[in-house]
Amino acid sequence: MRKIKIDQKNTEKFKWQVKKSKTLVKNKYLNVKEHTIVRSDGSRGKYYIMHRNEFICVLPFDNRFFWLVGQYRLTAKSYMWEFVQGGVEKKETLLSAAKRELVEETGFKAKKWTKLGVFHLAQGISDQKGHIYLAEGLEKIQQQIGEEEGEILQLKRVTRAELDKIIKAGEIFDASSLLCYYLFKDNKNY
Repeated sequence: MRKIKIDQKNTEKFKWQVKKSKTLVKNKYLNVKEHTIVRSDGSRGKYYIMHRNEFICVLPFDNRFFWLVGQYRLTAKSYMWEFVQGGVEKKETLLSAAKRELVEETGFKAKKWTKLGVFHLAQGISDQKGHIYLAEGLEKIQQQIGEEEGEILQLKRVTRAELDKIIKAGEIFDASSLLCYYLFKDNKNY
């Protein structure tokens, strides 16, 4: 994973101040807060932030094949093909969440794990961070997939050339999966 050093000394002047916070919605999935803020230029206003637990995105790769998970996403009103994704539960490490989600969504376990990166998915409205992992040396250990309530999943095995083609055709439009694949392609080992 490459790291770019950003000069933080000159960014302090852009920082906003939070004067007051109020919870608007709170449940086991998310927490929405209204913040009364003072921007760096002195102007005042309200800012709304949705907090969600961190999540993982796993790129399952075995020699020359990638595994995609297909499922209906209500928020996108679309059936989507994407890499394995899921939330990190309380007291769970990022890697253990990645391993759990890989088994739940594909039935595979992996022998080798590599962290490819970390990102904010929607930093304008949420503080949620995503962590990207590459899973290699796949072994099928479970036939049933989609253990969460209401999850109906399909698996698709594709080559790198096929994946490039379906991405170019716009058939994969999940930002996490696109970033996952970009970081895979950018990794000098592959």
